[in-house]
Amino acid sequence: MESGDLKLDALVDRYEEGSKLLVQCDKKISEAEMKIEILRNKDASDPQFKDFDPDSED
Repeated sequence: MESGDLKLDALVDRYEEGSKLLVQCDKKISEAEMKIEILRNKDASDPQFKDFDPDSED
């Protein structure tokens, strides 16, 4: 991009594609977080909501 090899139209197309991918990724992350929350609290009578920590052994 900085070398000037790409035309403006191609740059805009890539930006649009990246924006769409960002929305899709954000949606998938949100869905995964909700699933984790549901699984953590599935059988709990008093659910405790915790932030997901990928390094946690829990």
